[in-house]
Order: sequence, then C-alpha cells, then structure tokens
Amino acid sequence: MKNNINKLIKPILIAMMLVVAVSPTVQAAISKDGKTEQTIDLVQAVQIAVARHPSVLAAGQTVQQYGGEVAAAKSGKNFQFNFGLKASNERGYSNNSKQSTSAVVSVNKMLYDFGKTDSEVAYAKAREQHAFASYSNRIEAIALLSASAYLDVLRYQQQLAETEKQLAAIEHILYIVDLRAQAGISSYADVVQVKARLASAEANLTSVKTQLWQQENRLNLYLGFRPTSLQPIDTTLFQKEEATAVDFTQMPDYEEAVAEVNAAKTNYKALKAQSYPALALQGEVGKALDGRPSSYDKDGQYRAVYLTLNEPLGGSGIHERTGAAQNSLAAAEQQLEAVVLEKNIVLANYLEQVTGYKSMLAFIAAQTTHTKLTKELYLDQYMLGKRSILDLLNVEQELYQTAVQRNQLNFDILKTLLTYQKECGQLRTIFDLAVSEKSKESEAQE
Repeated sequence: MKNNINKLIKPILIAMMLVVAVSPTVQAAISKDGKTEQTIDLVQAVQIAVARHPSVLAAGQTVQQYGGEVAAAKSGKNFQFNFGLKASNERGYSNNSKQSTSAVVSVNKMLYDFGKTDSEVAYAKAREQHAFASYSNRIEAIALLSASAYLDVLRYQQQLAETEKQLAAIEHILYIVDLRAQAGISSYADVVQVKARLASAEANLTSVKTQLWQQENRLNLYLGFRPTSLQPIDTTLFQKEEATAVDFTQMPDYEEAVAEVNAAKTNYKALKAQSYPALALQGEVGKALDGRPSSYDKDGQYRAVYLTLNEPLGGSGIHERTGAAQNSLAAAEQQLEAVVLEKNIVLANYLEQVTGYKSMLAFIAAQTTHTKLTKELYLDQYMLGKRSILDLLNVEQELYQTAVQRNQLNFDILKTLLTYQKECGQLRTIFDLAVSEKSKESEAQE
C-alpha cells in the first residue's frame, strides 16, 4: 500500500516541480531595454504556489508515513526471526548447580489469529486514506489561497486604473473651471471646491496603491518571486455546470470523514479480535556457549518446535477499550452526516450569492449608463451657468463609485465561484493538480 500511495503522490509532486522548472511563463524573457520580465497566468501561479508550500509538502510526507504503517501491520503475517541469549542456573537433587549460557535463534509464524492482523492492516489503511484525504484538502486550501491572492491583485489593479481615471477627470474639470474663473465667468470658489475634491482623489489613489502593494506582496510570497505582469482571468474557469451533480467522493472533507468512519470500524474490529485466541507455530535452535543446556546433549545443542495458543483471560481492559471504540464509531458516523448536511447548505449559499451578484451587476450597468448621460448633461448645463460645480463633481464621484462597485462585484463572483469549486474539491482538476483517472485505474488493477 505504501508503494501504491507513493505512486499516487509522486505524479502530483513531479508535475508541480516541472511547472516551476520548465514552465514558459516563469522562465526569464529579456525585454528590449535588457530587463528581465516574468509573466504568469492564474493556473501556473497556483501550481507554483502549491508545489512549494511547506504544508503541502508536510502532508505528502504524512501520507508516506502512514503507508509505512500499513506495511508494518502486514508484517504480522510474516515469519518473525529472533535471536537471543539464555542464561540458566540448574540445581539438581544433589544440590549441585549447573550454569550455562546459550545462543537461541527462534522462528515464529502466526497460523490463525481470528482477524487480529487483518483488522490492524485495515485500520492502518483507513488512517492512510485519511492522511491522503488531508493531503488533498491541503492542496485545495493552498490553491484557494493563492488563486484568491492572484484575483485580489487583479482587482486592485483595475481599481487603481479606475481611480487614476477619476483623478484625470477631476483634473480636466479643474482645467475648465480655472479657465472660466480667469475669464470671470465662474467664481474662484469653484476652483477651490475642485481642488479640494482633487486632493481627496489623490489621497484615495495613495490608499489604493497601498492595498495593491499588499496584495502583490502576498502573491509574491506564495510564488517565491515577483512577476512583472499577470495574465487576465478566463471568466469561464470556475463556472459551474448546472447539469452536473455534486460528487461528494471528490470532496476531501467528505473523504476525511469517510476515512474516520472506516478507521473507527476497523479499530473496533481489531479490539474485539484481541479477546480471541491466536494460534502460532514456533521453532527454536539453541547452542550452548559455555556449559550445557538442560537437554545435556554432548554437543551442547538443542532444537524444539512449539504450537502455541495464546488467549487473554482478563485484566487487559479490552472490554472497556472495545466500548470506547464503539462510541468512537458512532461519533464518526454522525460527523459524516454533519459534513454532508453542512456541505449542502454551504454550496447552496454560494450559488445564491453568485445569483445575487449577477443581478446587482445588471442594475449597476443601467446606473452607469444613466450616470454617464447625466455627466454630459451637467457639464453642458454648467457651461451655461445652470448647474453648480458641486453637481458636476458629485456625478463624477458617483461614476467612479459605480465603476469600483462593478469591479468589486465581478471579482466577488469569481472568488465565490472559486470557493464553491474548492468546497466541491474541484480545484485540483481546474488547476491540473489532480491525479489522473488513468493512474487511479492502474492502482486499482494492482
């Protein structure tokens, strides 16, 4: 089983390392001015972040650890070889004592143990299954975090562009107002109002730049380098096909809960089996190093074959541990039902959020159209002296706010769909981090 799990893990780790080593988007490209440029897209960013994250690497090592425990549990069916030294002091009827030291080699083979070893192997496999589900869950979690960081960088880049556009629009208004004030058409108070609004926009620009830097730094830490540019997002990447039913077996959270149930079942069976006898065959070969063994063979050697039957009679606490294991099984089964219930609630909530965001986008699109028209009308009316400069500034601010809100909603939709797919356990497939079905089939055949 250890080799099987290693075969499951290695294709993932090798594929991730290859992304870092040979991906064209993370190789250096020399620009015209001689500076190194690095361009990356979302899929490759996630692959790199997952491949180098310590928690993912640690989870992979944990899977291999449990694979070793499976192999150790299976060894209970193998021949057991032991070497030891026996020192004896024999006293006969004449009160003469005889001391001897013997080297003993023994071989043990369990013949039948009423399922003890099989239960221990099944328990180790269940723990290995749980570790592998945790490993998959870790991949999904880091994929979500790194993809969210990538989306946040793009979000603030677009917000920065909108803020710069607003700043340019206010500067244009200031230019018009200043000309009108110099010509005596407008009051100098209009100039003061526009400059105040311009200062506010510049302060907002600084705030957005700071937020963008924070998100870029967060992404850079996941990647281990600073890309010079990010590719746009394919908006269909996280889309959910409504006809596709939710597959719980693809969800690491669900698989962890299933593994907990399996582990609890096999642990209960293993503890019950402890109350049954075990039949074993044992052979011994001894050689006296000094003196003679009790057989008094002149060559100082002896051989023996035993058929042993061991059965616990009491005092080992097996009954109490079996009862505790039964309670643990009941708790694990209830936890599995809780996971299914919570998943259904969470997934339905995410889909409803996406529907709400899309409806809000439609309203914002209509609001933007009307606001742009209002801006043109207000500018004409201001030039004719029928509108105050404050009206023009307010409509410009409203136009900026709707643009920012539209940008926020677009990315909220993407991040909600991203989280939805994470809850479904699909990020490994979306970002090409999953073990191929072909690999799974070959494992099943073995």
